[in-house]
Amino acid sequence: MVGFASFFRSKRGVAGVGLESLLVLKFGGTSMGNSEAIGRVSDIVRARRSAGPVVTVVSAMAGVTDRLLRLGQEALRGQPRRIEGEVDSLRRRHEETFLALESGAGYRAWVGQFLERCFGEIAALLRGIGLLGEFSARSSDKLLSYGEILSSRLLAEALAASDKDFCFSDARDWIVADMTREGAVVDFPETERRVRKHVRPLLARGRSPVAPGFICRTAEGATATLGRNGSDYSAAIVGAALRAREIWIYTDVDGIMTADPSLVAEAAVLPQVSYQEAAEMSYFGAKVLHPKTMIPAVSRRIPIRIKNTFNPEAPGTVITSRSARRPVVKTVTSVRDLALLNVEGNGMVGIPGVAARLFEALARAEINVLMVSQSSSEHSICLVLRAADAAASVAAIRREFRLEIERNLVEKVAVTDGVATVSIIGAGMRGTPGISGKFFEALGHHRINVVAIAQGSSELNISAAIRERDYRHAVQAIHTAFGLTRDLHVFLFGCGNVGRMLLRLINENRRNIARGLQIQLKVLGAANSRHWRFAPAGLDGRELEALGSGARLEAQEGAEPRPATEEIFRRIGATYRSDIVLVDATGADMAATHIEGLRRGFHVVTANKKPLTTAWKDYQEIQRLRRRKGLGYQYEATFGAGLPLLYTLQDLIQTGDRVIRIQGCLSGTLGFLCSRLDDGVAFSSALGEAMRLGYTEPDPRDDLSGMDVARKSLIIARELGFPLELAQIRLEPMIPRRFFKLASVESLLDRLPSCDAEMKRRVASARAQGKVLRFVANISREGCVVEMQRIGRETPVGRLAGPDNILVFQTQRYFENPLVIQGPGAGAGVTAAGVLSDILKIAKSI
Repeated sequence: MVGFASFFRSKRGVAGVGLESLLVLKFGGTSMGNSEAIGRVSDIVRARRSAGPVVTVVSAMAGVTDRLLRLGQEALRGQPRRIEGEVDSLRRRHEETFLALESGAGYRAWVGQFLERCFGEIAALLRGIGLLGEFSARSSDKLLSYGEILSSRLLAEALAASDKDFCFSDARDWIVADMTREGAVVDFPETERRVRKHVRPLLARGRSPVAPGFICRTAEGATATLGRNGSDYSAAIVGAALRAREIWIYTDVDGIMTADPSLVAEAAVLPQVSYQEAAEMSYFGAKVLHPKTMIPAVSRRIPIRIKNTFNPEAPGTVITSRSARRPVVKTVTSVRDLALLNVEGNGMVGIPGVAARLFEALARAEINVLMVSQSSSEHSICLVLRAADAAASVAAIRREFRLEIERNLVEKVAVTDGVATVSIIGAGMRGTPGISGKFFEALGHHRINVVAIAQGSSELNISAAIRERDYRHAVQAIHTAFGLTRDLHVFLFGCGNVGRMLLRLINENRRNIARGLQIQLKVLGAANSRHWRFAPAGLDGRELEALGSGARLEAQEGAEPRPATEEIFRRIGATYRSDIVLVDATGADMAATHIEGLRRGFHVVTANKKPLTTAWKDYQEIQRLRRRKGLGYQYEATFGAGLPLLYTLQDLIQTGDRVIRIQGCLSGTLGFLCSRLDDGVAFSSALGEAMRLGYTEPDPRDDLSGMDVARKSLIIARELGFPLELAQIRLEPMIPRRFFKLASVESLLDRLPSCDAEMKRRVASARAQGKVLRFVANISREGCVVEMQRIGRETPVGRLAGPDNILVFQTQRYFENPLVIQGPGAGAGVTAAGVLSDILKIAKSI
């Protein structure tokens, strides 16, 4: 027999006179799922035919092939009643589906007669299987062929009811194959001759053939099938034989994607891939064409286009001999339900033929190996295979190497369960330095352990075996690392002043962020203590503007009562977004929420100090999780609002400086009060002024207590590595403790003037010494002290005026002239800007 490659390279093909614009259209099972879907198929076929000649190849209706196979198995077991009911059900499905397409009396009568004949033949075949007690490969092929015969013949008749140029062409008349142990082997020369005889004349007369996929005929004339992806193969065979312009494979997705969208919601359609890339993608788990399907098209260099029946205007993905230059890595794939087989032994080192015996043993057991990794010392060989084959593979290898095992030359034949593979594929990887480094860096950054590695010399793919529990996170991390994910998703807890301002800033700056960082910043939703609004596709600009302008969350369309945090996380996780940032703009104790969010793989940005100032063990757990999972945890806005205080502190530590002491004023409210006392204003009047300006909390005692400054000081101390608890901060409030026992703010304001004289005396005493009063935090190895202190008027802290914050770093490097950072430290605007800055730090890091 002449091989397909040599035949297609020869000049014996069919002359393409008049067929330069020929398209072969193939529709799969989902496209033939019901009357609505088949109606779409009919519309597409008619539209394409109006532009030029077409040949249409169709699969069986969705699920029919499996149902026919089960019928054969039930016939073999002798279950006639179940068979009769299932046959009737299949007939009704076809009848109802295709009668819904056309209403003509002649068409309806023909459908009834055709179904009567076909299902009569099916019933007779099933009776024969039951009587003989045999369900042979030939009987199976004959039975399964009816799925495609029914769908293609019925579609052809439905199309012909309104356009007589459509006709049926039985693929068994022109695809000839020899049946071997490995499956159908197409006789391409004979198939070409038959295509010339049966199909080309139809096209020459302006007819449009509709043919069944999947089925063929043996040289002896028996019905046979082409095996897995048989209908795609049929389309490629007839397309190559006719030298079609393109072969269009219609399915239920817009094309080949950069990742499985059920794992990575941001996965995008690739406009173009090469034949080699498509073959690699299919092998390593992507739902693309089977490599065998492409062989006829590759030999003729006919482009294959993947299209969506349900979105026919989408351009799809074209598979050609050339690869698009960008992206370098085209897709990230994964395969699950695998096992790792490891064979080890010193007796394997330097012994020829060990690998050959290993693969021969597995081949005899009909076990397919997906991935191979061997150490250069030859001490071990790792094989990745289907989990279902693991036990049989161990038994086969133990039989083959029985003597070596007895003599301890082969020391270990072990299986690791719960394995998956992740792979990157792209022709642009060839010769490009740093690809493998980035691949493994992405896995390492997210603490995903690699148990085996493989890369072909073609450099088209790199694969790693990992624990199956990590596969989703791995695909998302790699997809992001290679720039295939360009979205960052935010979910906001807290819709107070800071939260509202943050939403406004995001809405106003989204275009600038997209232009500068090549990142689309999207808000998945927001929650307050009672309600939430969740939008998996992201809140639109109108909603962001409304919420940013002060509209109530519960008033938004789609807002619901807030569920438990666990349910919020479940819903967020179910979006399969790669990079999600939880933003905490509340004042609640959210430590448990932060910890659980990190455990689930979410980044966290917080302006809320409480999670970082609860128990030391919770702080340690937050830091441990962020490091172990390689996640962003940003909290610059917890002290100093938008000032780069935390960044500076971390930079000093990371560059080897030793911090001796940090002193500062970390409350804009208390700083304003101290400035007004310097101006001679009575303390009670200064507080009233601060309240009118919006500098204080609703209950100003929350500021006057100094607890907010104490929390900020504790965050700084813990950043320095001091394992302090909040109770260990030495805190002296700005006013006597008796005022904190009063029942209301009104009572406070009524009695506060009694403090004026004492506060005036303290100001005068400090002034007499050339000093001023400041509410100061002092942090050193000796501990943390937060209190009102007398400070030299000409020092950086003494010169502070108004609601600004200041932090003075005295370090080994900055000893004589301490490092000073000063600026606005209060207000929703600067705090929200600090939060947004932290979000963008995460965007840059991924």
